[in-house]
Parts: sequence; structure tokens; C-alpha cells
Amino acid sequence: MRAPLRASARIALAALLTFGLAGCVVSEQSGQLVPDGNPRYWDQKLGEVSFHFDTPYNKAVVYGRSLLLALLGFWVFRAEQGGRRVLTVALGVPLLALALFLLYRDLPTLLRYRIEVLEGGLTLEIPPDVAHEVGWDGVEAMTVTGWELRRGKPGPAGPNPFVDLPEWQAMDLTFAGGETVHVDLRRLSWEQRQSVWKAIAVRARLVERK
Repeated sequence: MRAPLRASARIALAALLTFGLAGCVVSEQSGQLVPDGNPRYWDQKLGEVSFHFDTPYNKAVVYGRSLLLALLGFWVFRAEQGGRRVLTVALGVPLLALALFLLYRDLPTLLRYRIEVLEGGLTLEIPPDVAHEVGWDGVEAMTVTGWELRRGKPGPAGPNPFVDLPEWQAMDLTFAGGETVHVDLRRLSWEQRQSVWKAIAVRARLVERK
């Protein structure tokens, strides 16, 4: 194997490991629902909060990673002239395929993923699921890791749903009319998983039912 081809192979393999395995998008939280340090705030003036992936860093990861992998794939193809094109098949084609796969996997999350807890209602848009927009009167119940909260009025000494749970990987929301929507939270950070269901509980005035 000629020196340029060996160099191409090493660079391609390094890119495959670095961008194919290590690169990932990071969820972003915008806004703040309530003041810090106040765990029970049904009677506080509420703000608004949203969770998304549309940030400059994520755009650089999604577009830059696929672009670089594609360029390296074409580089391997151009560097290997004639013969059986072993490197083209072994590295060039997989690099191009990986570039397309990563773009296909992460682009919907980058462009469409939104969870918005606003004064006017809740917006859920988590690809590939159908988007939902519902007012707070339409949110009847929420289940987080088997722990259920329903609409109610907590009062000063009422049940406080703001407790630690061992897992926040998913939640189920039940809307007026009986429709239940499963929400996968694993794309959010650990802290954001906790924040999103707490924000929904506050806005929809959901309390624990024992």
C-alpha cells in the first residue's frame, strides 16, 4: 500500500471514530419557569420554559460531522486509482454511508424537536411522533416512571410532587378526551428531564393522587 493511501486510511479511521461515535447533539433549555430555590410555586408568578436542540453548536455537529465524513470518503475514492479499490470499498463507501445515516438520524431532532411550557399551553413536537398543542385545561394527568399526578388544588399543606425519582426516562400525558401521549425524555439531559415534567405539573396544576 502506498504511503498516501496509508495516510488516507489512518485519517479516515480516525474520523470514523471521532465523528461517528463521539459527536452528539446537546439539548438546550431556554427560559425559566419559576424563581430559583422555591420548590412549591403554584401561587408564584410563572415564567415560560422550552427545550430544544436548535443551537449553533448542534448545527456545527450535525452538518459539520456529515460534511467532513463525506469529504473524507471522496478523498479515499480519489486517492485510490485503478486496481481493486480495496480502500474505497472498505472505507470510502462506509464513510459516505455513515455521513448520510448521521444526518438522517439527527436532522429531525435538530430542526423539529420542541417541548414548550408556555402561559397559553403545552407544545410537544418530538420526531418522529405527531406534534401536539394543548391548553392547560386539556392536560388531565401525567405519569412519570409509574408515579401519577392528576389535576387538583394542592393548597399550602397539600401533596408536593417535587420529589426525587430514580428515573426520568419517559412520561405519559393524558389529555382531555382520554388521549394518552408517550414522551421519550432520553434525548434531554438528566436535569432537563426533571425540569420538564415539573414545569408541566406546575402549569397544569397536577398533584399526586394517593
